[in-house]
Amino acid sequence: MNATYIQLHINILNMKKVIFHNNILFSKLLTASVFLIFIAICFLIIVTVSVILTKISSLILVLYVATSLVTFVMYALDKSTAKAGALRTQESTLHLLALVGGWPGAMIAQQTFRHKTKKQSFRTVFWLTVILNSGAFVWLLTLNGSITLAFLIWDKVSH
Repeated sequence: MNATYIQLHINILNMKKVIFHNNILFSKLLTASVFLIFIAICFLIIVTVSVILTKISSLILVLYVATSLVTFVMYALDKSTAKAGALRTQESTLHLLALVGGWPGAMIAQQTFRHKTKKQSFRTVFWLTVILNSGAFVWLLTLNGSITLAFLIWDKVSH
């Protein structure tokens, strides 16, 4: 065996290691992405079931679905403008949309477009908005939360 053949064989073995390693990484990323999308969809299902089974206004479901769709589109536009080097959507706008109920759409968009998934400061604030919004939703399931929501909706409708 000559040195060229041995070197070629070593290169092929190294390529197999890299391909195998990359497949494992891709598999882990895919699994994480699917899991996060699953969380977002499950939350929307929980909201739907809560609206059906409790006295929570259906406007809450409309709010979550509408803001999730708007947020999803905003992420898509931001990803597109990022690629083009054009003016970007402010991170505070994306966080505000997530906070008011668009976080399921944001989570799905982040995984779909692989956008805003690396910057740790953004991720930290994003998860804080998810926790705050989810906490507010759980509060709406309590007696005080449902009374407050009914009062706010009635006050807006009556004026």
